[in-house]
Amino acid sequence: MLFLRQKKREFLKEEEPHISLIFGGISSATAPMATVMIIREYRAKGVLTNTLLGVVAIDDAWCLIIFCISLAIAKGLVKPGIRGISLLNPISHSILEIGDAFALGLGLIPQAGVALGVALIAKIEFPEVGGIIFTTIIATTIIYEIIGPFCTKFALMKAKEI
Repeated sequence: MLFLRQKKREFLKEEEPHISLIFGGISSATAPMATVMIIREYRAKGVLTNTLLGVVAIDDAWCLIIFCISLAIAKGLVKPGIRGISLLNPISHSILEIGDAFALGLGLIPQAGVALGVALIAKIEFPEVGGIIFTTIIATTIIYEIIGPFCTKFALMKAKEI
């Protein structure tokens, strides 16, 4: 275990901030269908339920916006010649890619599709670390899809809405 911790520290020290931006942009994605299904299954009603439904309705859109900006900045960090107005080109290109990620995400909703869609874009844009990014997002998506419904149910029970 100590060996793994040391390797993790070495990896994090060696990596550039653009990778952190990519992970940060992707991490804002959630799997709204799991939340909605728990709410429907238990016929939850109340303030928390209404808040959850409002958040999941807009959550993936925010993820796409955050990822778009993060990706553009990350590209600017990797390519030192991109500054100021020149940064608008990667931003506009990223916005177009977001449309592709959203379409892909719709087809992958049961697997937290938007997260996987934008991770795939990151893999293509940064091939040197894309495999690590994509594999990490797949692993965390699996974990969240397993524990997420239990957490949602627990929160609704604590709020006495089911």
